[in-house]
Amino acid sequence: MCRKNLVWLVILAALLSACAQAIQTPPVDRKTPLPGWYDPLLLTPTPMQENNLPPDSSFFPPAVLAARQFLAAALGLEETTVSVVRVEAADWPDGCLGLGNEEEACTEEIVPGYLVGLQAGDQYFEVRTDLEGGRIRPVAAVQEAAVAAARRQLVELLSPETVAEVVLVEALPLEWQDTCLSLPKSGEECQPEVVSGFRVVFAVQGLQYIYHTNGDGSQVRQAGVRSADEGQSYLILIAGSQGEDCRLVQIGLSGLASGACGSVLQAQPFRHLQRPLELAEWVRNLASFQAETPFGWLIFQGRGTMQPTLEEGRALAAWAQMALAEAYGEEVAAYRLLFWQRTGGIAGLCNTLEIYESGWAYAADCKSAPPFSRGSVRLAADPLKLLYNWADQFGPFEASRSDGVTDGFEYSLNWYGRGDDPITSAQQEDVLNFAADIFGQIQP
Repeated sequence: MCRKNLVWLVILAALLSACAQAIQTPPVDRKTPLPGWYDPLLLTPTPMQENNLPPDSSFFPPAVLAARQFLAAALGLEETTVSVVRVEAADWPDGCLGLGNEEEACTEEIVPGYLVGLQAGDQYFEVRTDLEGGRIRPVAAVQEAAVAAARRQLVELLSPETVAEVVLVEALPLEWQDTCLSLPKSGEECQPEVVSGFRVVFAVQGLQYIYHTNGDGSQVRQAGVRSADEGQSYLILIAGSQGEDCRLVQIGLSGLASGACGSVLQAQPFRHLQRPLELAEWVRNLASFQAETPFGWLIFQGRGTMQPTLEEGRALAAWAQMALAEAYGEEVAAYRLLFWQRTGGIAGLCNTLEIYESGWAYAADCKSAPPFSRGSVRLAADPLKLLYNWADQFGPFEASRSDGVTDGFEYSLNWYGRGDDPITSAQQEDVLNFAADIFGQIQP
């Protein structure tokens, strides 16, 4: 960005901050709000919808309150520690509410009542009642295995000091319509089979993480992330000059909105689930900052304590541009800096690694078609600085090497830098080793 436009951009950034001091972003025109938080359930029919239950207990029918009191007494807990998370009207088939045993004589009658979902700590319970709460029958308690498995997966994402802050928000029983829990991975075949399980939501540092599980927690998949403050934006990127080419992109966990500076912004959802998860990782770790980057003037609202480096500001801005290009169906290959491949070995492996200017690296298994994702990692400050030094110094090149032994590996590298300096064989070897080290962080 031209230095002469910097003053104008700083003024504009200040104005944007003044419009919404709490989140330091300009308000999006209400006619084009950001889309709702990304959850594949919105795209998949489900047999039930969650109830948005108000916190005021006076809202609930007496039978529901009786069910909560019954469970609290059974568990030896204070009634206030048991939360009502689900209420459904139901017609039970007999006087035992459909839960009689073989030795019990149940009257043959249809009994109107409720199915009540209750949560106590990490456990979810279901209770059946009649309309008045005079008859209450507990359904076999759902074990906490599913919630515990989802919590373990979340803990792997968090820094040690934030693990203790994790709070369970929801453990909603649902029926997924396939063996992938409605969250298929790239190249994965999902069988059309109903799988009973849960949608589990945890909150930590103002962000909510959503997981899909099966009934016993042996299968867990991350479904998305959302902000506790619906519609909050965390990133603004202003590109171009003060004239007609000035463009603005505003990004939150729910999607992005973009357009000419001063105009009504057009909202778009993320094209890939990975993007809100990546943004959440930055928000969770980095402190708020503003910076001039090669991609424009960046305003970032973080919730972490780490002060970002210049390279991390550049990575965030590049990530914003990539997310914008994806949202409009454009090619993002221009942001790729490195493509590394490893083949061979006793097992005949085929692995790839791609690193983008956004500072994110993605590993995949290339034996399948399309390649199967093996995970991703955000480069730390020092590796990111080294990567950018190479990107600015060296132009495109190809390199390869071999272990030189039977059943060894063959390695190849495509580099997409934009520099002009010639690169030596030793420097090519450094880039090959760099890629292998990053791959090892994802797939040890």
